[in-house]
Amino acid sequence: MALKQERKIEGGCYPIPAQQLLLKAALLKDDRAIAAWKQWQLNRDLEDLDLGSYRLLPLLYQNLTLHDIKHPFLAKMKGVYRYTWSQNQVLLAQLSIVLDTFSQAGIKTMILKGAALVNLYYKNYGLRPMSDFDVFVRKSDLPEVIKILNQQNWFLEDGTLAVLPDVSTAHAYMFKNKSGQQLDLHWHLMYESLRYQDYEDIWEKSIPIQVQNSNTLALNPTDQLFHVCVHGAVWNIVPPIRWVADAMTILETQPEIDWERLGHLSQHYRLVLPLQDTILFLRNMMDVSIPQLFLDNLKSLPISLSTKVEYAKRISPNSKDNYFLTQSPLNILKIYFVNINRDYQNHVKQNADGADFLKFLLSRWQVENLWELTFHTSFKAVRILRRILYSLWARVDR
Repeated sequence: MALKQERKIEGGCYPIPAQQLLLKAALLKDDRAIAAWKQWQLNRDLEDLDLGSYRLLPLLYQNLTLHDIKHPFLAKMKGVYRYTWSQNQVLLAQLSIVLDTFSQAGIKTMILKGAALVNLYYKNYGLRPMSDFDVFVRKSDLPEVIKILNQQNWFLEDGTLAVLPDVSTAHAYMFKNKSGQQLDLHWHLMYESLRYQDYEDIWEKSIPIQVQNSNTLALNPTDQLFHVCVHGAVWNIVPPIRWVADAMTILETQPEIDWERLGHLSQHYRLVLPLQDTILFLRNMMDVSIPQLFLDNLKSLPISLSTKVEYAKRISPNSKDNYFLTQSPLNILKIYFVNINRDYQNHVKQNADGADFLKFLLSRWQVENLWELTFHTSFKAVRILRRILYSLWARVDR
């Protein structure tokens, strides 16, 4: 049975009420799960779920079975569970081959997201669907890693061989092989962390893990919880609600979280707001026990205006037209300022010569002289003005 194809939905970031009920039915261990299941299925077409909800069916199947619930839809859930189990076996077998190839070349690897979560926390290949596997490598190993992947017939999404990327402007490459399997290669932990030269603290505190018979590393439980939460707090056409299941599964199997480190990571990577929102959602909606001292400390951390604006954009629709329709003219100017400032800070961190702002703009817009830069700046100004007028028109029209 193939996973349901993505259908047109409004998208989002945090679970809507119906998805909140589904999460409770799939994850809670007491009678509240049964109550949520009964309410969730009312007036709902179980054959026409959004993909975010569909991904939770294996967990729902397991939890309803444990609660001895009988329902005709359980047969379909069981089919999704079995399909997920078999597909993950195939995907992780391919991951094992890739890890062995890197290991033979003396390259250390770390697995992220689904592959790590399935092996360390879910411990059941059928419970968490995966569409790809994520491998994290040091930037110093990137030239050799790309060479190996090219030799092993892994191609970029457009079917071409990979070239060495600009690590100051990109955080990962998506590769595909001839079988259609996908490998997401990371040299930055996440796209928000482009400004950081290395992740030695992350590597030093990583833990060993086996994928089938291959040895690799994974984030430690605290770092894994951080990565899951902040990665989930972003708008997507398919609401990424499974971050809730991932986070709760980590907390259930590894209760000894280093809460002080969790707060430090959010401050270090300037991701306090997404961590605040996700942790509060877990406490308020899913009744997860969170230390009050940690919440108080997290709330007290300073947050700059640029960080607030960037987060507002992060959890809003990523279609430019839809996004700018919802913004005031002042916010549009703030957004452009935040984007330029963030990229400049990344550029300065990545270049030892301390490139000045003019050199940064020449590099960012790929122009060679001041005449071209003047033209490009004028073009950008016209685009910003168009966005502002578009915003004003939309507000008047509404």
